[in-house]
Parts: sequence; C-alpha cells; structure tokens
Amino acid sequence: MKKVVFIINILAFAITLIGHMLSGFGTMKYELYGLISQFGLGLIQVVMGLGFFIRWEKHSLRVRRGLLIYWGIVVAYFFIGIQGSIDDVILFGVMPMSIAAYFTAITFFNIKNKIADILSINS
Repeated sequence: MKKVVFIINILAFAITLIGHMLSGFGTMKYELYGLISQFGLGLIQVVMGLGFFIRWEKHSLRVRRGLLIYWGIVVAYFFIGIQGSIDDVILFGVMPMSIAAYFTAITFFNIKNKIADILSINS
C-alpha cells in the first residue's frame, strides 16, 4: 500500500510540474492547466496526509515528525492565504509546490522505511 501511495503522489506531482512548465509558453490556457493540476495535487496530498495521520502508529518516528511539520505548514499557509498579503505568484505557485515537494519527501521516507523493514526481515 505504501508503494501505491508513493506512486500516486509522484504521478500527481509530475503532472503538476509539467502543467507549470507548459505555462512558460505564456498562454493563459497553459497557466490554467498548471493551477488546475496543482489544485488536484493539493487535494490528493491532503487526503493522503489525513490517511497517514489516521494510521499514526504504523509510521516511523521520522515520518511522524514530518507529518507534524507538514500539517503545521499547511495550517500556516491557509492563514497566510486568508490574509492575502503575499504576491500571487508566491501564494499560488511557489508555496504550494514547496509544500507538495515536502510531502513527496515524506511519502518517500515512508516507503524507504518499508523497504528497510523488508530487507531486515530477510537478513
């Protein structure tokens, strides 16, 4: 199951990055692709984060700490977004993709621990 979560996360992240790279062509259509895929990525990652939080005891200490930091960042981003005092490019582009990259690292550490468990059992 951990591999499936990791693969879904990586695919959603890659699709979002491609959408943002296409926005470099300068047309409004491509910018919308990046923002729409980023919204989908955010939904996917929040649902995965809730799933990780529900299964708290099954994760390593490293993943748990990462999840606490992730939820702190998500809540802070929410309040920063409500305040609206940051430039739109940073608020809607840089910050969400940075949060998404951090969550992708958490899913990587989650699967890395699973691989380490498998290798230690077989040894």
